[in-house]
Amino acid sequence: MIVATAGHVDHGKTSLIKQLTGVDTDRLAEEKRRGLTIDLGFAYRRINDEVTLGFIDVPGHSRFINTMIAGVSGIDLGLLVIAADDGPMPQTLEHLEVMRLLGISEFVLVVSKIDRVEAGRVEEVSRAVRAMVPECRHAVFPISNKSGQGVAELKGWLDERALAFKASSVVGNFRLAVDRSFSLKGVGMVVTGTVSAGLVIPGDELEVLPQGTKVRVRSLRVQNHKASRGQAGDRCALNIVGAENVSRGSTLAGIDSTPCSRHLDARFFLMPGAPFSLKHLSPVKLYIGTQRLACKLYFIEAVEEGRLAPGGKALVQLILDEPAVCCSGDRFIIRDDSESVTLGGGIILDPFAPKTGKSRQQRLNYLAAMEQPSFEKTLGLLLQAGSAPLNISQLRKAWNLRQEEWQTLFDKVSAAQFEVESTQYALSEEDWCAAEEVVLSQVRHWHEENPQKQGVGVLDLQTLFLGMNSSPGRKNLFKAVISKLIRGGRLSLVGGLIKATSYKPVLSASEKGHWIKIKEVLLKRGMSIPSLRELALSAGLELEEARTAAQAAARLKQLHKLNDNRYSLSKNLLEHAKIIVELGESQDGITVISYKSRIGSGRKLAIDILEYFDVLRFTQRRGDSRVVIDEARPRQVFGK
Repeated sequence: MIVATAGHVDHGKTSLIKQLTGVDTDRLAEEKRRGLTIDLGFAYRRINDEVTLGFIDVPGHSRFINTMIAGVSGIDLGLLVIAADDGPMPQTLEHLEVMRLLGISEFVLVVSKIDRVEAGRVEEVSRAVRAMVPECRHAVFPISNKSGQGVAELKGWLDERALAFKASSVVGNFRLAVDRSFSLKGVGMVVTGTVSAGLVIPGDELEVLPQGTKVRVRSLRVQNHKASRGQAGDRCALNIVGAENVSRGSTLAGIDSTPCSRHLDARFFLMPGAPFSLKHLSPVKLYIGTQRLACKLYFIEAVEEGRLAPGGKALVQLILDEPAVCCSGDRFIIRDDSESVTLGGGIILDPFAPKTGKSRQQRLNYLAAMEQPSFEKTLGLLLQAGSAPLNISQLRKAWNLRQEEWQTLFDKVSAAQFEVESTQYALSEEDWCAAEEVVLSQVRHWHEENPQKQGVGVLDLQTLFLGMNSSPGRKNLFKAVISKLIRGGRLSLVGGLIKATSYKPVLSASEKGHWIKIKEVLLKRGMSIPSLRELALSAGLELEEARTAAQAAARLKQLHKLNDNRYSLSKNLLEHAKIIVELGESQDGITVISYKSRIGSGRKLAIDILEYFDVLRFTQRRGDSRVVIDEARPRQVFGK
């Protein structure tokens, strides 16, 4: 269990930690000289062989609130300290609000310096403290760090709480926001922080974000003791190899598992006590994890008179100068641009937010789903929306789920998954079936409108399918649907054209008449296959009429196109193939001269036929001659 102090400067937080652990957390020379905590301090109290209490001592001065926020991210219990002589002070209230905004719901209340006041004053301050934290149901602990009065009772309560504490479940990929780093001679770089998700063991490969540097974990300590693993909820110190300078504000995470983004969609709450309202695109400071970043607040939804009043809430986009490292559900703090006052905080909804623009209902519905209390409910609502496939590779990363955790969740809903270019998508079974039917219907319609054509171009069909929604998800849905329909035999891809597998194009009336004349000529000429010009002349057709009819017949597999200038019947090509085989058996290689002599034709026809057979992989050219490489190939192409 991790406990962090909170309270005004000079109210005895550091002295109390020393009473509880024996450790003076003021480690800097300046802290010693000024008697003032400046940076985060860390101490531990070993309760038994299995349970250790971790303490984070945060600075109380208003100038160091930035450091305080970094220290309380991911803690389990807030230790609120109020001096009996001063009572609640400005930083008491600000620290309390920061912890609440970060989702800390359990507090232990301490009234310190009771040796300086009368008993009545202690009671008065205790009542005031309890009124500040009504959710805290146990007794207030009066303490004197000077005499030690009340310390034993507080220790006992903390020990009982730690022994009963249930550690966070180990889910998700490893994440640790770095709150301290240092280099030790003979050891190397050490970084510390509270593990927010997953687990880590020596030897693990991690990524330093947002920099993207790859590192390896050499060894680790948990709650100040050497350990073989660290997991969610643990205070960890990691000795890493691969980076020389990792500072507070960085995050250690599993490789390619955690989002880094300059655009974050979130639910923001402006505190009731905020000193002013916020307008659209207000410059502010964002605190998330241990990062501190400049950003602007973009209101996604309309707010009254264009300003968010104290006590209000709104869907916002945080537009950042530098990338933030976060996942959906992470909490954040917002302070004013000069960092003099805490304004509010909120919860990240989508770390992969699109750049801002006019808010569409579709986007608002998406964010409403992302606000649901469970992944299962959110996923169900997103699938029901059905406007576009869900990028589940992105969604899984946003939710920080490992693949097996995602699959367990996905198995609870009725949906289809598909993958395009290593990115996974999902949509409801109903929407998948509808997409298939749209494609099939569009192909059928194309055939009805273009009966002479073999099929529709892939890009033309995609344009028809997408309509006004050309999002990447819809484009990838089209690719996946086409692939499945082709694999299932309902569609075919022929020469870059999509067609219904059972569909056969037909000749137009004019093409049919021209084809009859062409076929008569080709049958009469036999193996002496004419050029297209000769064919047109013999058939009594214009050259373009002959070309159009020959191309249409080739699409119907009634002719074979040797090249742009020559077409042939299967019967005639089989005769040529037979001669090629005979020549190959009687001599070392088939030359143009020997073949031309055998069929009694000109050189041009012999070359056209031999080159066509090369393309079919029936023959292969070797120097000035050819050899047969697949004797069965002509029968496969032209029939028996």
